[in-house]
Order: sequence, then structure tokens, then C-alpha cells
Amino acid sequence: MKHLGVLRVIVIGLVLVTVILLVSGLTGAAGSSGSSVGYVSMEELQKRMPVFVELQKNAEGLFREYNSYTQYIQSEYNNAMKRLEDEKKKAKEGKSAEEQKKIDEKYQDLQKKKHEEIQKKVDEKKNQIQEELTAANETALKKVKQFIAEVAKNQGVSLVLEEKVLFFGGVDLTEKVIIAGGGKAAQDSKK
Repeated sequence: MKHLGVLRVIVIGLVLVTVILLVSGLTGAAGSSGSSVGYVSMEELQKRMPVFVELQKNAEGLFREYNSYTQYIQSEYNNAMKRLEDEKKKAKEGKSAEEQKKIDEKYQDLQKKKHEEIQKKVDEKKNQIQEELTAANETALKKVKQFIAEVAKNQGVSLVLEEKVLFFGGVDLTEKVIIAGGGKAAQDSKK
């Protein structure tokens, strides 16, 4: 469960990076033909644009995959520890205290190695999923930036900000960007 929370924080962090990329990337994207400021609600884009909906489904699938994998690995680990404990118990039968101490040390080392091996597998899977999420997020953001740039250009807007950083004024481009990205208009999505 802890890993699921970490992955969600990563996804949220990547989405927040989107805002920064939108602000920095679009200042030059629309050119200097217009002088008005536009804004989009990233929250609405994330809820209603197919590219973000697909990204969320992909992330959920990866979270499920990770959880299943960690459960499998935990079971593998538990079985290995039980097997090692049984082997140790059998090896100690009829041995002197000194020999039993050496056997304990040997199996303690084997258990430590098994733990490290299992942890390495979990870390590799986590890294793989993080890389997949990062790549999918970057692809989604690139598409959304293209839609925003297209809408901004068509509306004569030279600067697009995220709604949360705008205190006053500006042209709301959210609905147009959603439609440009294949999403449904607000009245269609409420039906």
C-alpha cells in the first residue's frame, strides 16, 4: 500500500510539472501576434480530455500490476524464509553448540541475501513502472500542449496560464482545448 501512495504522488507531481511546462512552453508557441492572456483548468482537462483519461487508466493498471507483483514477491519471500528455516533446523539436529552457532550464522547470511534479492526485484519493478508512467505522462503532456497551442493561436492568445495561478482576467480556453483534444463539451458531459 505504501508503494501505491508513492506512485500516486509521482503521478500528481508529474501533472504539476505540466503546469510549469505549459506556462514556459506556450509563451513562445503562440507567437507575438496576440497580446491577451488565456488560461486553462488543468483539473478539468485531466477529468475530461481522453488523453488524460487514458493516462489515468494506464496508471491504475500499472498500480494493480505493481500490487499483484509485490504480493507474489512477498509470497515467494515467505516461502523461501520458511524453506531456509526448515533447512537450518534439520542441519542443526545432533550438532554441537559450536556447530549449531555456525549453522545459524550461515542461514542468517542466506536469509539476508534472499531479502536483498527480493528487495532488488521489487525496486526494479517499481522503477520500471515509474519509467512507464513518466513516459506516458510526457506523451500526454506533449499532446495537450499541442492542443493548447492550437487553441491559443486560433483565439489570438499569446500566453496561457493554469487557472490556479491567475488572479484576475484572461480568456478561459479550457472548454475549447477539451473539445480540440476530443473531449465532450461541458453540457454533453453532464448528460
